[in-house]
Amino acid sequence: MNRQLQPPTLAAPAAAYAHGIEVENAATWVFTSGVVPTSADGSVPTSLDAQASLVWSNILAILGESNIT
Repeated sequence: MNRQLQPPTLAAPAAAYAHGIEVENAATWVFTSGVVPTSADGSVPTSLDAQASLVWSNILAILGESNIT
């Protein structure tokens, strides 16, 4: 069964897609839609370091919504 992952700490997707999809079967897989450096309020940090940090935080939030963490 597939389950959409839409962490409440991330900004809403820019189009009709989910931030991530969890696929359960013999193994559990999580696919992301392409994680961008956008915070929950829609802002984007100006520095590259802050953007990279936010991308990793967003990835962790998506994984936190899944059953694999």
